[in-house]
Amino acid sequence: MITPSTHGQKHSDSRDRQHCEHYHRFRKRLSPVIRQVHRAGEKVFVDFAGKKPSIVDPRTGQVRSVELFVGVLGASSYVFAAASEHQDLSNFVSLHVRILDAFGGAASIFVPDNLKAGVTGACRYEAVVNRTYQEMAAHYGAAVSGAGLQAARQGQGRGIGAPGR
Repeated sequence: MITPSTHGQKHSDSRDRQHCEHYHRFRKRLSPVIRQVHRAGEKVFVDFAGKKPSIVDPRTGQVRSVELFVGVLGASSYVFAAASEHQDLSNFVSLHVRILDAFGGAASIFVPDNLKAGVTGACRYEAVVNRTYQEMAAHYGAAVSGAGLQAARQGQGRGIGAPGR
């Protein structure tokens, strides 16, 4: 025998099940990508590539590994790349000057991906930026905003300009 209380419960269960089925179908169509809107000239994302390329000395034929520095403008994804001997602070700063020369001006914000040369420490929300790097950015009227640890963890396995960046 169906009572009013069991009748409502029976239909409620089928509605819940139907809602869940619709919701799961809807979720399968979603793309788990965060869209970030960048204004032109606002940010340049900088990092050293994880994999070291090799170069050949044309005079001696000697092959050696180098560091590949990459800078990407956020709005246009315009890329600057240059080889460097090391990831030390002096190379890091001089590569930034080369970026500005190549781009024909300064971005408002440099966003390093927790590079040891540019970021001396990091907390969950904000990076502690190297003083020399901060002064170089200020000289060009720019700020430095570190990616933070959360972004570094999310970006493992992806480089600058990769989807989701």
